[in-house]
Amino acid sequence: MSRYARLAFTKNVRAVQEERGSAEAMARLLARDASEPDRLGPDEADFITARDGFYLASTGDDGWPYVQFRGGPPGFVHVLDGGTLGWVEVRGNRQYITTGNLRSDDRVSLFFMDYANPTRLKIFGRAETRDPAEFPELHEKLADLRTDGPLEQLMVIRVEGLF
Repeated sequence: MSRYARLAFTKNVRAVQEERGSAEAMARLLARDASEPDRLGPDEADFITARDGFYLASTGDDGWPYVQFRGGPPGFVHVLDGGTLGWVEVRGNRQYITTGNLRSDDRVSLFFMDYANPTRLKIFGRAETRDPAEFPELHEKLADLRTDGPLEQLMVIRVEGLF
């Protein structure tokens, strides 16, 4: 969680934590080494691959946030390694807001929920889209379990922080 806190606890967030009495408790999270991105361990990998959906947030070049649900069969989000997630993007409503947003800012936030057992996993990352024809091995790996629909692109997330 060390990197997550460093990314989430901005100057204004720390000011509010101070005003509302949580700064000391949150300081413990900031005290951890945050020089390297957080890593996904076995528990996080199991949690992610058990989910049938998550929320993906990006920011447009005008500064407005955008949140969209991504869904599919459990396991459609693949944990490629301790620092990388990936999935196949299929045609949706054809607005391409997330894909367009990534052209100006690759930072994203993913929110995985287990509603039945109030548990969540929040991830900060850097996203990139990839053409399946240019990355056939990755395409093959991600396509083994994916959402139905016409293939548009591959999405790869490099994890920066998690909580």
